Amino acid sequence: MSAIFQNISPSLLFIIPLYILIFYFFFIRPKHEEEATKRSFFEELALGDSVVTIGGIHGIVRDIEEDHVVLGLNEQARNLQCKVQKEALAAEVSRKVYPKEQEKPGKGAAPKA
Repeated sequence: MSAIFQNISPSLLFIIPLYILIFYFFFIRPKHEEEATKRSFFEELALGDSVVTIGGIHGIVRDIEEDHVVLGLNEQARNLQCKVQKEALAAEVSRKVYPKEQEKPGKGAAPKA
């Protein structure tokens, strides 16, 4: 058994853990952070939020179920709705366009030039 370890160079013992660290920081850790961000997105989802699906459909959240969301596709026609899975939601437009600190245009705020 000791003959096996005598033939391994010391630089190889340094390189293998280095590759493991690189793999962790570039592949595993970002994936966990992405999953945590997605999970918090679903938890913070509220009625009236404007969202975009993976397929590019824009809508307003009308109802939230356990694993599905009902989107209103047209503000004028309240009965035009689409039921999609929560995992099919890609982004929330209302928070990206109008952060909570700013006032939405048309509600007393002057438009920016």
